[in-house]
Amino acid sequence: MNTLQDLQKQSSLFPTFHELLTHQEPHERGGKQELMEGAPVDEDEASADHITIGDLLADEAFGKIAHALAVGMNAPSPPLLQKSTPFASNEKSRKKRAQAIWNGYLPVEIVELVLARMNPKDAVRLSTACKDWRATAARYDPTLKKTPWLLTMMLSKTNCRMRSVVDKEVSFKIKLHGFEPQRTSCCGCSQGWLVLRRKRNDPFSLFNPFSRARFDLPSPKPASTTFLYLSSAPTIPGCVLLARNFKNLFVWRPGDVCWTAEEVDLGKFDAVARFQGQFYALHSSNGSLISFQLFPFKLRKLHVPPPMDINKTLHYLVESCDEVLLVCIVVPRWNRKFFVVHVYRLDAENKAWIEIKSLGDRALFLNRNQAISVSARDSECGVGCIYFTTPASWHWCNWSGAWHVYNMDNKNMESVPKKVLQHRMFGDNVWITPCLN
Repeated sequence: MNTLQDLQKQSSLFPTFHELLTHQEPHERGGKQELMEGAPVDEDEASADHITIGDLLADEAFGKIAHALAVGMNAPSPPLLQKSTPFASNEKSRKKRAQAIWNGYLPVEIVELVLARMNPKDAVRLSTACKDWRATAARYDPTLKKTPWLLTMMLSKTNCRMRSVVDKEVSFKIKLHGFEPQRTSCCGCSQGWLVLRRKRNDPFSLFNPFSRARFDLPSPKPASTTFLYLSSAPTIPGCVLLARNFKNLFVWRPGDVCWTAEEVDLGKFDAVARFQGQFYALHSSNGSLISFQLFPFKLRKLHVPPPMDINKTLHYLVESCDEVLLVCIVVPRWNRKFFVVHVYRLDAENKAWIEIKSLGDRALFLNRNQAISVSARDSECGVGCIYFTTPASWHWCNWSGAWHVYNMDNKNMESVPKKVLQHRMFGDNVWITPCLN
């Protein structure tokens, strides 16, 4: 069988194909201009648009290389789509026809080669073509490893940018179809679904930027509510979204035509985690802990003293390996160049927070209204690392990177530089795990 390297030597058309697979434009990028002194540069200012699936499937060079690979694999070879066909006058029709042809003929082995080099955004979309391709994508698509990506709204742009934490130089643009990012705030995220809101008192919308699926939620009454927690993707049974004001907790489940209101003051509770059917919430000022269940609503105060003064810390509750963890991140007043990180596990039986020194094989991803625990081995993240962002309001903090990584094992802290200017209207950066569910 001919290898990809053999084909590179044999075919003069391969450089074009190679550029398609590695997303590199045939021409050199240039003309970068700093937006302001010391500000990050948007690397897309002078570059062409990313290659899309339609572009890839309709490309003649891709077709000929795929033909050669198919012959070597003794696989059915799809007909070439020549630019001289009547469809060439209508580019959209041509790409659609190419998509239909390749869905039926392209061998899975070629899909594997493409997926290994494709823009992650398009790789997720490619996996929707058919059942075989979806199974292949799950093995070869880096975005399907359940690794969170950082999502940032770019200043003076209508797109968002996703950055990889595994390869910090890998990023791509993504559109929020149906939303104007500069006039939309992102309240939170869970399993690839964004919680979006146009204005403070507008209804929430749940939007998956990969599948473009969307849920427009009813407006809570009163409308002046704050997003609190999204338990999972709205397509998963048992999903609930929580919002609050100073008098009520509002609960929405997929299919509900209105919110369920519970008369309870959770105005000062900002960190929430779900564990074994119960919700745990932490008071932002005094560190008191409560648990509650829904349907029927029952609240219980847990007499667990806070492990430290959390009033001026970034603090998060997260479920990890069948335990509830509390992460506290402190910036000392006398030295704002360094963070101090403490991690505790809840000992409910003894009503205490126990400090831990290792996360084992886990990695944590934290930001406002969001805390994720993933397997470091499966997601290719740093073992025992905590990835977190600082709120946009922390403008006084010297650590102004896109995100920060704290290693629990060696106590090292790394700040990853920003690539683009962030639009504050969109809110804080969020961690998003690409999915189509």
